[in-house]
This record gives sequence, structure tokens and C-alpha cells, in this order.
Amino acid sequence: MLDEGMPEEGTSAYGIAQQVIHTGYDSLNPKQHTLYDAVVIPALTKRGEELKDIQIINSNPD
Repeated sequence: MLDEGMPEEGTSAYGIAQQVIHTGYDSLNPKQHTLYDAVVIPALTKRGEELKDIQIINSNPD
């Protein structure tokens, strides 16, 4: 998701997502937890749904 520019590089959400990747969710402070839960998790959920739809479309015969 980060490779696709979500969240946008240079934003707080991007930095927090990087922190979770490298040091885990438990390394976040309460303010960072709130931002991660409000911005990153919904973006991950949306992207997961998009990928699921693409997989379904690609698995159906023409």
C-alpha cells in the first residue's frame, strides 16, 4: 500500500505506517494509535476490498 502512495509520503499517517511496519503497533503512542486507526486501517480495508474484487474478476472465465 505504501508503494502505491497510500497514505501519501511525507504525511503523519505515512510515518506512522512505516513505524508500525518496522517496530510494531505497540510502539505507537496514544495519539499515533488514534491516527493509525482512523486513517491507515480504513485505507488498508479499502485496498483489501479492491484486491478481492480484482481477484474475483480475474478468476471468472470470460
